[in-house]
Amino acid sequence: MVPVALTKMLEHLERDAPDRYFKNLNASGDDFRYQVKNKEGEAKGFYLVDQLPAIKGNTSAMQLVDLMLELGKSMCTIITMHAGLASEDLIEMLGEYMAHHAILSAIRSGPETTAFEPGHNKLGAFPRGLDARIEEKLKALSKEIDDYGKVSGRSLSLLSKNFGEGA
Repeated sequence: MVPVALTKMLEHLERDAPDRYFKNLNASGDDFRYQVKNKEGEAKGFYLVDQLPAIKGNTSAMQLVDLMLELGKSMCTIITMHAGLASEDLIEMLGEYMAHHAILSAIRSGPETTAFEPGHNKLGAFPRGLDARIEEKLKALSKEIDDYGKVSGRSLSLLSKNFGEGA
């Protein structure tokens, strides 16, 4: 799952530099939906942490990068303040996300204007699968809340019948 702002940014890059950035029309499963050509002209997976220096010259793309960084800052604040509420299996990925955001922010404000080789900053990339994992956890939590609501509603109904008005 690719966030909307990232998709829009990639569409700008594809339009503005189609010889370098392009959509992988044959992508499936864990394949990269967007790719970038390396120095040898080979298609490689697109990592924003690698391409951000070169993107700095594209005003439209950078507006979306700045939006993503602002949202990321808010996410990092939420993670910092409420990490204790996260399930144990998400903690590591949330930490990876915070590192990713810190690296992107440093690159954004840094002097670099030449892209890194694709895959150079792979360890600092957005943790693949984080969105899906969070969605899975939210759906499970929502189901638990719905189930609790149904059970408590039935319990209140039974209490009302047994101890309500004529008791």
